[in-house]
Amino acid sequence: MATAESIETRGHNATDELLEEICSSFGTELLSEEINTINGVKAVRISRPVVVTDLDGQNRILQAQYTRFPPLHSLRFIEVYNRNRSMQRGKRKISRESVVREIIKQHQPWDSHSEITDPRYIENLEVNRWEKGVYFAVYDLKGDEIPDNLEPFLIHEEGFEFKRRLPSLHITLHKEPLFLIGEIRREDSDDVYDNLRISFPETQHQHNQAFDSTVLLHPVNKLGNGSETQMFKRDFRRFGEIYEIHSSVPEELTMGLIRGYLRRYCLGKEFY
Repeated sequence: MATAESIETRGHNATDELLEEICSSFGTELLSEEINTINGVKAVRISRPVVVTDLDGQNRILQAQYTRFPPLHSLRFIEVYNRNRSMQRGKRKISRESVVREIIKQHQPWDSHSEITDPRYIENLEVNRWEKGVYFAVYDLKGDEIPDNLEPFLIHEEGFEFKRRLPSLHITLHKEPLFLIGEIRREDSDDVYDNLRISFPETQHQHNQAFDSTVLLHPVNKLGNGSETQMFKRDFRRFGEIYEIHSSVPEELTMGLIRGYLRRYCLGKEFY
């Protein structure tokens, strides 16, 4: 059973420490944490982009990013807040709007920095494990192309471009948050799974362009016109795979798997 003593704090976080090790293994580093308030507060660390070369001489850009989200980013924050609230004498569950009003009244003025660094900042939403995202993007370079003055950039969406090109590979590891129930007991995590997504945005883009231009001029595009039956339908699927990883799996295993995959994809080398 987890207790309040196991709460993660800023500076003692296995996820970004493991990401630091991955960056180091590719000859780069993870930069210092910054608080980003664009589209909601979050703590962000990005790596210095690095050029990596595989055994066949293919050059690629590798960029990494770590993001920590506040409790209010979780889709479960209303459920958790009400669960803790109803454990207090004379209190019961309340509506979403009432929950938000109560939270806002806890701190006047609101401190966005504490929201993302202090796991006990929001009463009834004390954090045992922060919600996090770990991201990797790989961009193929042409021939002997080596860009000058590489500057770090954000990659938390797979459509983010580098010099007008999409990633050939994009990886997202989303780690679900865990909250405290009654201030000392971590919520049950038996049904909590983290999510690992591996996608190929550049391949997806090339496919879309080729297929859409072909269908536009092909007779199959007109099948069923004027009737209620659609004879040619597209079941749209993204190019990639999603893996669910139970929240109890040690982070060393998950991050080690990602590191091994990146080594294989970027360098053409085996796991170690």
